[in-house]
Amino acid sequence: MNDLLRDSVMYFLNLLDVRLLHGLTNSKLILPYYHLVSDSYLPHVSPLFEVRSIQDFRRDINFFLKNYAPISLLDISNSIFKNTKLPSRCFHLTFDDGYVEMYKNILPILSEFNLSATFFITTSFVGNNSLFYKNKAALIIDYLLKNKKFNDSVNSVFLKENSIEDNIFMLKRCKIEHEPLLDYLSKIAEIDWFDFLRDVGPYLDKEQIGEIVSMGHTIGGHSTRHQLYCDLSTDQQISDAKECLDYLEFVCGSSITAFSFPFGDWDIKKDFFLAFERIITFGTNDMKEDFIQTNFQRFWMETSDDVKQRLKKLYIDKFLRKYIAHNDVIIRA
Repeated sequence: MNDLLRDSVMYFLNLLDVRLLHGLTNSKLILPYYHLVSDSYLPHVSPLFEVRSIQDFRRDINFFLKNYAPISLLDISNSIFKNTKLPSRCFHLTFDDGYVEMYKNILPILSEFNLSATFFITTSFVGNNSLFYKNKAALIIDYLLKNKKFNDSVNSVFLKENSIEDNIFMLKRCKIEHEPLLDYLSKIAEIDWFDFLRDVGPYLDKEQIGEIVSMGHTIGGHSTRHQLYCDLSTDQQISDAKECLDYLEFVCGSSITAFSFPFGDWDIKKDFFLAFERIITFGTNDMKEDFIQTNFQRFWMETSDDVKQRLKKLYIDKFLRKYIAHNDVIIRA
């Protein structure tokens, strides 16, 4: 397809209502996901991505309820294992990582709207026992933005002569194997991770998780340490996911039937899904279809777009993939 024709198609599609776009793309279930919702600047998160405000989150929910039917995780499970039908337009909200704002800010709003959601928990964070390396990176970025001379220390670690902007970009891209570098920078900046965990308490504790369950929501696994799963062998992935799910079953006192892949399900092989045949799993490939019937793709809501703009972009991308590029289905090796 040449650029002019593609631009014309995109222009036409953008004029359509989301309900029409939903039908044109032959969609059914949509799965928005968030990490947290807050009106405050959070130094361990805000430098990484745009945190959704409480007002924007309410707008999102109102839009979803106006255009889609809310369903539960059980409804999704039954559609697979019991062959029940889902509404033609439906949605289920999900939240990743286990931030305390899930309990403080999100839970009351869900109760107000009488919505059920699924909360995916990274188990090593529970009770503020350890700090996510991405949150460490955010705290380093926050310190760097407030103390420009600290950039010299960052350059000494990266062995480069980068601008502050370049170093922020690199810090955002840090992986788990770079955690010792973040720990080293924290000592130079005199940031104590344990003091932060104690004083701020950024994550859910066991009691809060139990209360979430008691209010009719579901808990899912999200790994033990939020590793990038495509960097692990399939056996390591399976072992980590099992450890995560077993811990959450102990905390919740009930079986855990959902798991979302940390950072997405890139290059996850069929053998992983065969090891968890009764578990509903979730990736982050927007609105793509998946070869694995029990694996569903979600889309990130923490962007600068409002909910309508976000959905239109996703539907248009799906239309182009499905009908033009013919690559809307994720195939697993």
